[in-house]
Amino acid sequence: AKVKIISPRLSEQTKIGLLMNQVNNLIDLQQRKLEQLKQLKKAMLQQLFVDKNNKQPNLRFKNFKGNWEQHRLEEVAQVTMGQSPSSKNYTDNLNDYVLVQGNADLKSNKISPRVWTKEVTKQVHKGEIIMTVRAPVGYLAMANMDAVIGRGVAAIDGNKYLYYLLQTKLMDRTWEKLSSGSTFESISSNDIKNLEIKVTETEEEKLIAKLMDTVTYFVTLQKNKLTQLTTLKKYLLQNLFI
Repeated sequence: AKVKIISPRLSEQTKIGLLMNQVNNLIDLQQRKLEQLKQLKKAMLQQLFVDKNNKQPNLRFKNFKGNWEQHRLEEVAQVTMGQSPSSKNYTDNLNDYVLVQGNADLKSNKISPRVWTKEVTKQVHKGEIIMTVRAPVGYLAMANMDAVIGRGVAAIDGNKYLYYLLQTKLMDRTWEKLSSGSTFESISSNDIKNLEIKVTETEEEKLIAKLMDTVTYFVTLQKNKLTQLTTLKKYLLQNLFI
């Protein structure tokens, strides 16, 4: 049997083709913008923070001078390693405690509730940093709510400056190097607490965090634009063709 293809008039085909080309071009453009913003953020993280071989950053705000101080992470922030509740206490009840077990419970650097629990073991509080300690190691989120934390993550009671500083440790593969010797890719409490970091005066840290927040905002905004255009393309493909 022959398959009958319903074909619109040529002029209509041309218009549909032009429209889809425009949408595809817009998506390509927004994708390039997103990649450029991601590269900008990466460059800012590399330039605004001090690596282990230097005492001052390459890029600095005016009126700030002097060397940055080296500390172990536990000297500037409290670290709480997660402890998994018993699986028999897991629920899907939104009135119970949100459980963060690993990277699967984090989305767009925030908690994305997936599992709940009736048992409280260790907790992360809203505004604290969450870091994955099991594969993949070193991924970060800012807690947008209180939650119970399982063995796959740690809570770090640090500020936004420390949050961005820890992003540089993910970029330079610090955690990957530490965890590479283990059978199951993971890092310990001591690995985190003894991490050498460099800090500066509070006002400079606040300015760095504010600038990084701004860059991150534009990256997120661009991601949303791209998502909207991709959704539009899908809608057009579903509705312009019979």
